[in-house]
Amino acid sequence: MKPINHHGVNPAIAHLGGKARRVILKTEERLRASGDWGAWERVNKEERQRILGTRTGWVRDVSSAWRNRIFSVLIRDDSSGVKHMGVASLSGIRPTWYEMQRIKDELFGTDSTAVEIYPPAKDAVDGSDMFHLWILPGEIPFGLTKVNASCGATTPAGELLIGKSVTGQRKRSGRHW
Repeated sequence: MKPINHHGVNPAIAHLGGKARRVILKTEERLRASGDWGAWERVNKEERQRILGTRTGWVRDVSSAWRNRIFSVLIRDDSSGVKHMGVASLSGIRPTWYEMQRIKDELFGTDSTAVEIYPPAKDAVDGSDMFHLWILPGEIPFGLTKVNASCGATTPAGELLIGKSVTGQRKRSGRHW
């Protein structure tokens, strides 16, 4: 887990005692494991403005905010039709791929396409310790299901890590591509 600030505590719960923080974080862990996040609640404009205040950067352009028992999501509309979604939790633990997919599906629909961006180092921004998706106004021309060779294929990533084949035999060293 990446610390949220130099003390390793989310500023939203930093004022709480250690026991109260542990209860909150343990509850988040349990709810994430169970998948019982609760319903999404839209944060009204007054509360959103009170919380976000006069912050700078992309947060000043947030058009809506949502929360459930685990995650908070800030949404910013881009002039190109793209929606920028920032996701955070009290623990600061990165949402899994499945959690981000579920958040995207629940807030933008199962037919929406989203991308995560890994920019050049000079353009990297990490001032809010959030995890970001950009929801596109249409489809993208690439993806695993758009490549004929990928249809029905599986990826032996785990086998590559442990160096064994499916049958349990140790693979020879060296590359075969």
